[in-house]
Formats: sequence, structure tokens, C-alpha cells
Amino acid sequence: MTAALAAPHPSTAAKLFGFGRNRCSACSGIGVRLAAESVFGLERNRCSAWSGIRTSGSGETYLIPIEMPDAGYSMDAEASPGQSFFSLDGSTWYDATDEIHSEANICLKAFGRIAGLEPPSTAISSGHDPRRWHNRDVVLKFTITGQSRLDALLYTFNPSKWQELDLAGHMVNDEGTRATPTATVQAKKDHSVDGDWTLYYKARDKAGRIEAQQSTSIKIDTRRPTVKAPKATNARRGATATLRYAVADTKPCAGKATVTIKVRAGNGTGKLVKTLKLGTRPAKGALQNAKLKVPKKWKRGTYRFYVYATDAAGNVQARVAANRLVVR
Repeated sequence: MTAALAAPHPSTAAKLFGFGRNRCSACSGIGVRLAAESVFGLERNRCSAWSGIRTSGSGETYLIPIEMPDAGYSMDAEASPGQSFFSLDGSTWYDATDEIHSEANICLKAFGRIAGLEPPSTAISSGHDPRRWHNRDVVLKFTITGQSRLDALLYTFNPSKWQELDLAGHMVNDEGTRATPTATVQAKKDHSVDGDWTLYYKARDKAGRIEAQQSTSIKIDTRRPTVKAPKATNARRGATATLRYAVADTKPCAGKATVTIKVRAGNGTGKLVKTLKLGTRPAKGALQNAKLKVPKKWKRGTYRFYVYATDAAGNVQARVAANRLVVR
């Protein structure tokens, strides 16, 4: 039988402290264990170590349960002096066998997680940057660890409909508690997979435990930007020429592109004489200007400038744009 311990002085029993030895199969006594309304404590070792707790309740008189012999319930319960103590203030302590019953033990219960009952944990390789755009297949490398044998990786782009990847063929240890599966999201030439996608995933072990849902972003864009060089230009040697161009990039990663302009002599048939790296520029189709200081050593004649662009996903322009630069 397990009874509740009444405080010796109910009027001051707002808090009650207790000490007791943890019981195990090596300890005699049979009884039911009850938990106080609120228990704060740390369990140390079994049997030979002390466990101290502090209980509190909202106006409750009986805060700490005890175990002692009772006819028809737990006649085998027994205790010895020096096993269980209680206190009203945490300073003055009383032996339960002196104050309650010669065979009384404080009977406390603590709750916690048993090793091996945690759900699996999944991580994606640091090689995947959810902020980056891709124009090729995206390969995700997962590392899944668990405290018991793993079962499957659940994944979806639609949280209402999940798919499963069996982890049996992806284990890296005999216990089946670590797996390294990979998943590929294909970037199709017909642009049908283009977009900013959210992949949801979570792992499950053989016991049915499932980790909390996680997610990552996968950005795919296979469409090439377009460039134009709509106007020819001219300048004297030593002066500044204005090279006009335009870049346009469609969704999904529209907005900006890295632009380069190259100048060749001989109306484009001669050698490369200048490269302008303009960096990241707007790619919304508007006409833009690039300034070129024409070297005095250049020969007079017709040159040709070419416009190149690469969008955030790595797609290069569909066709190179070009126009004349006349040096006088």
C-alpha cells in the first residue's frame, strides 16, 4: 500500500522536502508508487545513492507518498533507519522510521526518457545551400541517426501526401542506427520543374518513432537570359565610349545577372582587345550603359563589342549580342 505523508505541521506545509533511497530488485518491499503533484529533483544511482527532491502543491496537505506494511496490500514492505528522511524547510530532517512507522519508506517516482526512445534525427550535407539557384539536378545527401534501427525517410513537396524511402539499403552500420541516403531532384530541359520548391522530410525508426518535420528550399531555373546590343557607338581615341546593352531574365530567378562585355578589333574578326566585367546587373530588359575609355594606342577603325550574361542559376545567354564600336 502506498499512502500520502501528512506534514507534521499542516499550517506550514507549503513546501516539503524528502530524501529516499532508490528502490530496485535488490530491495525488499512491495508497493504501489505514486507521484506528488509537482516534483523537482535529480535521480542519481540505484539503491546505494541518495535521491533528493522538493515537492510543492497548491494548498495540498499530502505531498510525498510513503510505502509501509498494510494488511492485504503490502505486508512485505520493510525499511531500516537511515533510509528515508523528510523536512519542512530543507534544514531540519526527520527519519521516516522514527516519525511515521518503523517500516516506512518515502516512495517517490521520477519520469524521464529511456535511452533508445528518442526519435531519429536527420541532417542534410552542408554542401546544399537552400539560398542558391541551380540549373542542373540537385542531389541532397542525408545523414540519419537513431537510437534504434531505422526504417524510412519520409519526404514530400506537399505535406498532405508523403512518400517513403526505405532505408534498408542505405545503412552504414550493423545496428541499423545510421543511414546516408541521397535524393535527386531533376532539372528538366522542358522547364517543368523550374521554381522555388520546399522539400519536407522526417525519418522514422522501426519502433514507429518519427522525428519532427524539417524542410529545405530547392531552387531550380533552367531558362537562359537574353541580351541585346541595340545601338552602335563611336568615340575618339583617348575619349570615353558608351556601350549600350540590355539583359532580360525570366522567372523564377529573374531580376539580376552577371554581365561581361568583350571588344574585338577588325570588326570582330581580330584579337580580343578589352574585357569589361560589369558584375551583377539588373536583368529586366531595360537599356543600360557601360563606359569604355578608348586607349590612345588603338588603331582607328571598326571594332565590335559583344554582350554576355549569366543568371543566378548559372544559365548563360541564349545568344550573344553584338554591335559596332567605331574608333576615330
